[in-house]
Amino acid sequence: MRMSKAKISSFVLASLLSAGSFGAAQAAGFALIEMNANGQGNAYAGAAAYTPNASTVYFNPAGMMSLEGEQISVATHYIEPTSDFTNKGSSLSPFVGGGPISGDEDDGGESAIVPNFYWVKPLNDDTSFGLGVNSPFGLKTEYDDEWVGRYHAILSDLKTVNINPSLGHRVNDKISIGGGINIMLADVELSSAVDYGSICAFFGGAAAAACGTPGSPTTDGLGELEADNYDDIGLGFNVGLTYMPSTMTTIGVHYRSQIDIDVDGDADFSYAANPA
Repeated sequence: MRMSKAKISSFVLASLLSAGSFGAAQAAGFALIEMNANGQGNAYAGAAAYTPNASTVYFNPAGMMSLEGEQISVATHYIEPTSDFTNKGSSLSPFVGGGPISGDEDDGGESAIVPNFYWVKPLNDDTSFGLGVNSPFGLKTEYDDEWVGRYHAILSDLKTVNINPSLGHRVNDKISIGGGINIMLADVELSSAVDYGSICAFFGGAAAAACGTPGSPTTDGLGELEADNYDDIGLGFNVGLTYMPSTMTTIGVHYRSQIDIDVDGDADFSYAANPA
């Protein structure tokens, strides 16, 4: 049966999805640096000063003044991550008798295609307009429904699109400046198992018998979140400067602001098992 459905903030949703796990879940590795193709060869070192094509819109918009004519740069990256988990004694809370959590280890890494697009057009001899569209954060992990860490996460899927219009201006033969705004859209899907057996055992009485064995996938429920920020888009900015003391040397400085993203969506909690 359907337990509940509500439109609430992402912070509350994340808390609800961890209900019944008696623990805290943490995630990392969703930041992406694959913003162009040529930077892969040098691990994006010196990207603020190295301006070979229109992707400088992202790394330093002042670098647009080093380009000749109108340029378009398009790239696609194929990413195949691994997210192995080794179980070293996961157990239930002592409040419900302890004991190991059943389930296998798993690799939740999922392959992804990450594209990007950049366009630079000179407006006059000293000013250029640029547009970048990319995905600074993303990727996905998806584990088996009955893996040992299912109460922390089964599916974690983050998609972002960053739209970055920019302007660059040549101050003189040595110095150029640039800046732009960043408009970020985000879409999030999260799911985890809910250990109703442990929740009911904690309260005891008839509830404990009704929900089944704590930590058993046969009596687990499922919590699912789908949320986005389409009604409240994230906004930020980036600014940069390039200085060319000689024709053989370029010094670049670039700053990109943080972007606060608040997502709203629906949390669904279901319990389909029938231990009776």
